[in-house]
Amino acid sequence: ADLSRLRLASLEIDGAGSVALAAAAENIVVTVSGVFEISLPPGVPARVVGEATVPPGWAPTNDGYESPTAGAGWVISVGEGSSLTVSEG
Repeated sequence: ADLSRLRLASLEIDGAGSVALAAAAENIVVTVSGVFEISLPPGVPARVVGEATVPPGWAPTNDGYESPTAGAGWVISVGEGSSLTVSEG
């Protein structure tokens, strides 16, 4: 799904697939249940809470990973038993 043109307050995805997100003007929580790839434009602030495969340059945190760009953006929460790959491009 290409959600890059929608204005979202939050997002819950369940199942399997890929999702393209655009820049976010504020923190927006994305809850992931299942097997997903989330694509973000380069330089978009994001944080992952939980286990995920993330692009090079993302920093590990106590509860997941953080993109190198600071600021408001996506907060991606990965459910237990789910699989997430984050890509930039």
